[in-house]
Amino acid sequence: MQAFDATSGTFLSRFAGKGDENHQLDKPEGIAVDLEGNVFVADYSSGFIKKYDSTYAWIESFSEYGTGPGQNMKSEFMDIRDGRLYLPEAGNHRIDVFDLSGRFLNSTSAASARLPESSTIPRPQRSAATAILRH
Repeated sequence: MQAFDATSGTFLSRFAGKGDENHQLDKPEGIAVDLEGNVFVADYSSGFIKKYDSTYAWIESFSEYGTGPGQNMKSEFMDIRDGRLYLPEAGNHRIDVFDLSGRFLNSTSAASARLPESSTIPRPQRSAATAILRH
């Protein structure tokens, strides 16, 4: 993962990296940033949502790959609104809702709805973007 200033495009930091350690990612897809600058990343392969603080240090992982409540499959996008993280997931045809501490709140069926194909730009003056990971 790489972070850039949203205004100038200046490179800020590289974090996470490829791997299966708590702080690492396998296939990062969805990215959202809360008002405190915490970065949330959906790892498409593992189903985990990884949370990093505003300095890009790993805080926690929540959710996981699966079909049960609070688990997800094929999450590519997410958004944060009113202190909640909304996670549309194509694999389970629903939108999962978490608080910003990673606690699962509920799901909404999206079987008949078209899932989002993009997410909003984070509100803080920085943007996170997935980097091409080379082995």
